[in-house]
Amino acid sequence: MPVEVLPSEEFEDEHLPRAINLPLTDLRPELADSLLGTDRRRPIVVYCQSGD
Repeated sequence: MPVEVLPSEEFEDEHLPRAINLPLTDLRPELADSLLGTDRRRPIVVYCQSGD
């Protein structure tokens, strides 16, 4: 699952196919449970255009 941590405005302009937007300012450890559900083997790829 690709997760882009771009600000929402940048995500709306361009993003990876099938990516979801989760701005870096909103990123919290407990969100992994929401993203993964019960499948802990499912990879999460976090992407930032600037490389931060």
